Amino acid sequence: MPRYIKAETGINHSVIYTDDAGKHFRFSGGTWAWRNHNPGNARPGKISKKHHQIGVTYNLAIFPSDKDGL
Repeated sequence: MPRYIKAETGINHSVIYTDDAGKHFRFSGGTWAWRNHNPGNARPGKISKKHHQIGVTYNLAIFPSDKDGL
């Protein structure tokens, strides 16, 4: 399983993740919670950064895994 280190908004409401090897992965479809690994739709801020936030899209925090997003 790749370890995501960066994420950014892609086209058509997708999220582009970059792993520690430099490979890119596109998450599209589904819900924002699924695409962002953010089951609670947390907003970016001090708490999300404390829990390993790796990006922001449409004012929602993006996390490297569902575990981090919880």
